[in-house]
Amino acid sequence: MTVSALALALAAALALLLPRLRTHAPLKDAPLTAYTGAQGQPAISADGSQFAFIWDGDQEDGPRELYVKLVSGGTPLRLTAPPGVAANPSWSPDGQTIAFIRTGDPARNGLTVISALGGPERRIDEAINYRPGWSPDGKWLYFSQQTGIYAIPSQGGEKSRLTEPPPGSYDFSLSVSPDGRRLAFCRRDPSDNGSNLWTLELRAANSPGSLRRLTATDDPKSTPAWSADGEDIIYAGEPGGRTDRGIFRVPASGGAPVQVDGIGENAVALAFAPKARRLIYGRSVTDWNIWRMPLAASGGAVGAPSKLFSSTRSEESARYSPDGKRIALGSDRNGRSQIWVANADGSNPVALTNFTHGLAGTPRWSPDGKSIVFDARPEGLSDVYSISADGGAPKRLTEHRANDHNACYSADGRWVYFASARMGKEQIYRIPRDGGQAVQISRNGSAAASLAASADGKWIYYFGYSGQTGGIWRVAAGGGEESPAPGIGNVGSISFEVTASAIYFVGPRNPASGMWPLEKLLLADGKTVEVGRLEKPIVTWAGLSVSPDEKSILFTENDLSIDDLRLVEDFR
Repeated sequence: MTVSALALALAAALALLLPRLRTHAPLKDAPLTAYTGAQGQPAISADGSQFAFIWDGDQEDGPRELYVKLVSGGTPLRLTAPPGVAANPSWSPDGQTIAFIRTGDPARNGLTVISALGGPERRIDEAINYRPGWSPDGKWLYFSQQTGIYAIPSQGGEKSRLTEPPPGSYDFSLSVSPDGRRLAFCRRDPSDNGSNLWTLELRAANSPGSLRRLTATDDPKSTPAWSADGEDIIYAGEPGGRTDRGIFRVPASGGAPVQVDGIGENAVALAFAPKARRLIYGRSVTDWNIWRMPLAASGGAVGAPSKLFSSTRSEESARYSPDGKRIALGSDRNGRSQIWVANADGSNPVALTNFTHGLAGTPRWSPDGKSIVFDARPEGLSDVYSISADGGAPKRLTEHRANDHNACYSADGRWVYFASARMGKEQIYRIPRDGGQAVQISRNGSAAASLAASADGKWIYYFGYSGQTGGIWRVAAGGGEESPAPGIGNVGSISFEVTASAIYFVGPRNPASGMWPLEKLLLADGKTVEVGRLEKPIVTWAGLSVSPDEKSILFTENDLSIDDLRLVEDFR
């Protein structure tokens, strides 16, 4: 071959290879909304020119309603108004109509449609759940209920059931493929707090085919969206919990999810317009800190709360040690949520755990102050662990394909109680303090949050539900029938604390003062006494902790809350 012929051959080969070698600029995002108040739950029109979102209109405790806005700018147009609130919008393929979920108004609650220009609402079905989806031709709407996913004509009519999740599971947050032949959706399993992606083949718009599970990581996932070619599914996920929120993609044929680089920090929801290659995602940023407030004696003055643990990251779930000299807490100040201990004045914080994956939190001291029990999810699902209060390797106490969490020691330190949905409903279990066979203690199912043992060893208190009403309940430490804690009526949060003399809890917000009363029920005589007032709602699941001398209380507050929308151009 001559030199010139060789050069031509090399040039031809290089021309074929260049498209494969061509790289794309890194993805970047930019602010799309920057209003005060919470903005979230985005939907984008098929041509990518407009987006819909839910906003409280910058009104304190204002109703969240549906707004639309041009991506290029301008003033948002509010489409809905009270009574009730709007949620989970979804744009029709022709851009003329938006479907959403109306709640808070019994006369109008349900799957609803409205013109993208505004006007009267029209209810399609009484279903109240997550974001609906449209068929590509706009003739069908898909929505989820506790009993499965349904298809219904977009003008209204008879609905058809497409999925039947196992007992205790539910399907939500669905999306229709570009060719209309598949649904992607999330399914939550009752044995964990996460969810997984599934796809459903459609033989016809309202006729289900085969199901396929795409992921198996049991962490929170939401708002799946299809790529333009239908080959991939994009979603918002939390593989390591709140500190690892991001945007991920997984092949629709199955495979390992991959995080999308450069975008998606703190992402909680997304929407994608394939033709315009525009992606919008909702971002949620919080900064939880631990506050301490002096407790008032009966009839005495209430002390002002002060911040005890704070950083640019989050601190939560603080607990006094039995001698009151130290505090255990959860913090992600080093990048991942771990268990920490510090002096009671907040000095000398030291990380006890060093998990490389997942979250660790909700620590509780043993009665002798020598060990701490907590829950962690280094492998996806949550399990109960214990660790020496002076440090060392954590010991795993439970191992079951369910989330075991909210642990506490018995009054004598011989047992560890925890909540789990391992039998389908959330129940209370106990194991020996060093691990072993779990025994179910409760029977009727509940939220089983904020577990606490009574000082006399007779009861395990917890926050639970009876129907739709939540309150503080108790069950005998050895098991038996649950019953409401005597003397406590309606409560304002799931947080409470049990001491030798009282049960401390947050009451409902006082409409006149706008504050939340901190109260205690005296166990000796059943009287309830107000011992403080909170100006802001606390982070309820993080609990309360009363000092051993009952002169101060710890709680977690959200001192920063940002909920806005970000735009990604040329998403691929």
